[in-house]
Amino acid sequence: MELKQDATTARLAVFSAVTSVYYVCAGVAVHLLNPAFSPVRNYISDYAVGSYGFVYTSAYWATFLGTLALSVALFRQLRPSVAGRIGALLIAVFGVTYALTAIFPTELLKPGEFPHGAAGAIHAIAALVGWIAIFTAALLVARAYSAEGASVLNRAAGPLRVLGWLLIVAFVGVIGVMASRQPVAGLAEKIFIALREIWLIVAAIALARAAGGSVSSEAIPQA
Repeated sequence: MELKQDATTARLAVFSAVTSVYYVCAGVAVHLLNPAFSPVRNYISDYAVGSYGFVYTSAYWATFLGTLALSVALFRQLRPSVAGRIGALLIAVFGVTYALTAIFPTELLKPGEFPHGAAGAIHAIAALVGWIAIFTAALLVARAYSAEGASVLNRAAGPLRVLGWLLIVAFVGVIGVMASRQPVAGLAEKIFIALREIWLIVAAIALARAAGGSVSSEAIPQA
């Protein structure tokens, strides 16, 4: 199968991967810069309202821009399909929710506690919608990649699908921990986030390689 080669699409995908790497670096940095918070107990959003909050807020905006870039790249590169189109759209939805979480900061909450103010409620609801959007997109995009014939995208489909199911398991774990009011919600959330960023990086790199032509497609045998 002949993959489309498009320098603009490749650049968008590379940009998306870079923003995910930046997000990971910023997420690690705020834990070192603000040791007053507990990595196990505190949600990662708490680091956006404490000291050096601007560091994590910048990671929100990087994710917003990077996921929009990835969404556009998917629309440009993938063959038209329901799974691919909906998956790309949900990645954009996820990006928009991150912009909302940047605009409306979280409240510092006890385990399982729901926000009291409007800004905190918007933040929490946007985060929940974003999590659902991203693990749904993960499975849909993996399905779209698997339909791309013998190519770098097809080879990435399996790992992306596994990561998608792990995201669902991690999401259920986060909800369970929050519902039981256990003081480990921060750790559970960070496991979900780590899986999500790995998925985003793998998806973006595969897309960049396909669009950039660094890995040639293998010919599909004809019947």
